[in-house]
Amino acid sequence: MSKFVITKGNENGNFRIVTDPQTDEGLLYISKPLDYEKTNDVQLQITAQNVASLNGSSATWQSIPVNVNVEKVDAGERNCSLMNQETQEESHSYPT
Repeated sequence: MSKFVITKGNENGNFRIVTDPQTDEGLLYISKPLDYEKTNDVQLQITAQNVASLNGSSATWQSIPVNVNVEKVDAGERNCSLMNQETQEESHSYPT
């Protein structure tokens, strides 16, 4: 089983990650509203770790950069998209 940790870029606590128990995937959620006027781009670093410790192993945790783009929209509606910087593939785009 994996756990996912935001290791950089979440100093304000705007995001959280939940591990899906069926797929073992990390699901990134917005915990607090994002304000385009204050920040229109957030750089996160997410690390995947084993829940069980790796005693006696030289294995390292795997990290990826994730770019969150906040779009300017009318008041009352927010939208963002997540971009994996390694693959440059959009993983999610949704209204919040």
